[in-house]
Amino acid sequence: MQKQSEVHDEISFVIPKNQAANFGAFFDTLDQRLDEFDIRSYGVSMSNLEDVFLKINQEFAPDLFGDLRSFSDSKNSSNVSGSDLGKQDEFAGNKGIADSTSYSNSRDTGVAGTLKDADNSVDSKEQTPVEDPSDIENLIRGSSCVRSCSASTAKRMIIYKRDWCGLLCQIVIPLILVLFGLWLTSGPSKLTQSPPRHLSTGWYPKQRILMSEKPVNMVNDGFDVMGSELYANLPNSTSAFDVTYVDIENYTDFYTAVYEARNDEPLYPYRYGSYQIYQANKKSNLYSIVNFLNVTSQDVTAMYPQYIYQSILRVATGKPELNFDITSTPYPIYQKFKDLEEAAGAYDFVFMVAIALSLIPCVMVQFILNERELALKHQQLLSGMSLSGYWSSNIIFDIVMAFIPILLIIGLTFLFNKHYQGIWVLFLLYPFAVVPFTYVTSFLFKSDINAQIMTLFLHFVSGGLLVIIVFVLQFIPKTMAWGNALRWVFTIFPSFCVTHGILFSASGSLLVDATNADAQADSEYPIPRAIPPGIWEWYNLKGDAMALILHFIFGVICLALIELEVANLFQWCPKFGCRSGSAPRPHKGLIKDDDVLAEEKRVAMQGTKGPVFEEDMEQRLLSSEASTG
Repeated sequence: MQKQSEVHDEISFVIPKNQAANFGAFFDTLDQRLDEFDIRSYGVSMSNLEDVFLKINQEFAPDLFGDLRSFSDSKNSSNVSGSDLGKQDEFAGNKGIADSTSYSNSRDTGVAGTLKDADNSVDSKEQTPVEDPSDIENLIRGSSCVRSCSASTAKRMIIYKRDWCGLLCQIVIPLILVLFGLWLTSGPSKLTQSPPRHLSTGWYPKQRILMSEKPVNMVNDGFDVMGSELYANLPNSTSAFDVTYVDIENYTDFYTAVYEARNDEPLYPYRYGSYQIYQANKKSNLYSIVNFLNVTSQDVTAMYPQYIYQSILRVATGKPELNFDITSTPYPIYQKFKDLEEAAGAYDFVFMVAIALSLIPCVMVQFILNERELALKHQQLLSGMSLSGYWSSNIIFDIVMAFIPILLIIGLTFLFNKHYQGIWVLFLLYPFAVVPFTYVTSFLFKSDINAQIMTLFLHFVSGGLLVIIVFVLQFIPKTMAWGNALRWVFTIFPSFCVTHGILFSASGSLLVDATNADAQADSEYPIPRAIPPGIWEWYNLKGDAMALILHFIFGVICLALIELEVANLFQWCPKFGCRSGSAPRPHKGLIKDDDVLAEEKRVAMQGTKGPVFEEDMEQRLLSSEASTG
């Protein structure tokens, strides 16, 4: 059996666990010999979590907790007897011994023996002045901010070594989601350039056409060209065309005939073109022919004029073997279409990035809520952890851990050639913004499950849905004012700032083009837009970057203000360390149960003054509240 502590008239001993089998006989003998050893009363308790922290502090921080050992050594060397309470009270008055620790040590470390020599106790109390409680220091001293940071960081590293699910959720799964988003945006463009097309009669089945029998404006010099001659010189005339000659000179009547002919049975093959010959003369080489087209086919506007051109050239040159071939080459794809496709692809990437970014703070909020739910934070503060060191270490550690997936995401965007202009800046600022934001919002929840669900939902909605809503509202002139306002309101969410920057960097030109169109159009809503074209204008990416910086500043301030309501955060010491203590709280009064009343009665019958016992019990109650509150 080892003597553990001695405070006032109470002595604590530690009994080894291997002696548990002898407890029955020991306590029977002790009950019979209480008067012989001048013991007023005793109690037994198990070691608890506070003892574990105290033991660790004694072993690993002897420079800060040396008083505990010196206190034990001084007791062993002083040879205090059970009846010499004067010396006990004199030692109990030394600074560095608080009621809170005297109770916690005696309560938690085995057998607490209370000496019973009433006369010496009274005399010693008369000779020893009562000290002001404000002058009594807490035995569990607060450690410096730097030491607290290193200890807390080491603890987080140990947790991460065992928490593979946290690593998967914070690093691996976000990378997989981003890879999937990059794969979606890196596929071949769906806007393919159409190949050149050689215009040939083979594109259509045998065509039914109407053609004038003779020119409307005839010269009658023997060189007028009839409709049959022009038909005979059409390319593949006999196999490709089925002609019907009409003698209609009026243009409107000819158009009516063409329109009504489309209903002639059979309907298929459809009629795509007809020719009204206004003038055709070989001598003057004047040819005027009106071409009627059915533009339901995209190729007829090029093919039917080409057919009649070839026929005219053959007639005019007298070379029936002449061929006039035409190849149609489409225009290049408009840049506007490319921008629309880029915007659509960017939203696929934004959607996956929003899910990835929403997973990162889930691990943080789960750790903070666990620390709070299981009272681990309180135990660390009780064992000497600095409150500022606790938060500083967690903020630094979570920022570093968040940088791991962020840096890998930036590398992947460059690897897939999707490095949107300026986005890497927003990615680098995101860890600094999301960590304080997550810590502050964690105070809204009491359960880590609810906190993770709401954090995931909040960041996904703000980063994946609200950003596209704002973009659409800004694109429509009628709702542009709402979009411009909500663009700034939603920056209260860090994920929105990042994904908004991605979407604007990829498709901001659409909004800028719409700005110019609205400024020039004489429409119902000629609203000049407030979106400048520069990527680093305040309205664009610079505003998102500044919002992320402000998130870090105001997040830290809000976190400090929240903690200031429960503890004095800034107790600066001369060694640049914030120390946090635990002062005993005032109690409302001592409530005695039947066992305490019976013990008081037994002590009173033996001649010991009850107030001494009651004062001792009040001190125990005070110290119990301080050590467990």
